[in-house]
Amino acid sequence: MVYRIDMSQNGTKSVTVLCTYYAVQNYSTLAPYYTLATMKKAHHGLEHRFGSVLKRDSISGGTLVVGVSGGLDSMALAHLLNLWSNAFKYRLRLAHVHHGYEAENQSQNVYRDRAQEFVKNWAYERDLDFITNPPEPTLHSSEADLRAFRYSHFHKWLSERNESKLALAHHADDLLETRLIRMIRGTGAQGLESMVSSTHELLRPLLTFSRQEIEVYAREIGLIWVEDPSNQYLETMRNWVRKSWLFDLESTWPGAKASLARSMGYLVQRTQRPESLSEAFALRRGALSEMGFDEKAQVVARFLRGVGARGYTHTHVEEILKRLESKSPSDEFEIVGFRIHLTPDLVWASRV
Repeated sequence: MVYRIDMSQNGTKSVTVLCTYYAVQNYSTLAPYYTLATMKKAHHGLEHRFGSVLKRDSISGGTLVVGVSGGLDSMALAHLLNLWSNAFKYRLRLAHVHHGYEAENQSQNVYRDRAQEFVKNWAYERDLDFITNPPEPTLHSSEADLRAFRYSHFHKWLSERNESKLALAHHADDLLETRLIRMIRGTGAQGLESMVSSTHELLRPLLTFSRQEIEVYAREIGLIWVEDPSNQYLETMRNWVRKSWLFDLESTWPGAKASLARSMGYLVQRTQRPESLSEAFALRRGALSEMGFDEKAQVVARFLRGVGARGYTHTHVEEILKRLESKSPSDEFEIVGFRIHLTPDLVWASRV
């Protein structure tokens, strides 16, 4: 179904069905009510935060291939990247993967055809490049098979035209779900190191945004999207974790999901490998410059632990990263009882 949700001044929600693709959903399951004033504030704040992520990850020029399924997350990503494209001087190329026709799942086949057409029209209406694959009969059914099929096309399209980066719409909820699923399946500590926000070829600018705030933003601006009916099936582990386990957790203990995500993040930081340490108490600035923001933050946090710093917070880590990005090649400053020394080549620490 493609729909738009509008909010009146008194906070009343109205749903406009633009195109019916399958049976009407129970709209009471969508995110809670918000006043128009609150949503406008979230609207502008979200766009500003998104622009800050692009600046942080040094996105400028070239072409971004955006994986767009037609769902809420990827349509919000496409919209936001299009919004900032002139400021950061990059060109967008929307990429949609049609997962093929299943012999015994006609409703899914209909959805896939319509999603492909929807994304194509959205791109053409905005004069954006669009690429997709022709639909074919398929035996892919598991989440892992579909993901492998998707990524094979993304990598092929990137290599064909030597595009700069692939942008995907994974958000904070996706990251938490992936880590929980890996724990359920018995992963080791290193297996939790999934989904960094930026690498040499991959960009995930929504990774610090929750699905709820993305949905609130999409409703306010009147964004339309296509719902995948398979997202309602609880037979897959991810849907069960999302729709049942995490939903019940948050309903019973509001705020528990965010706390769980933070705890998982701290656990990941403590298991990071020290490849970027040149000595026990020094970091190579050259190695740091090649990392995405999340990876740099994790390395700096591990560095502070290594030198024996206690009581540092994420604010202290961000301060070090901010100093590293300044134009001055050398600097000295104090953090939690240590003097941090920045030279053109190294970051090192000494006790105050």
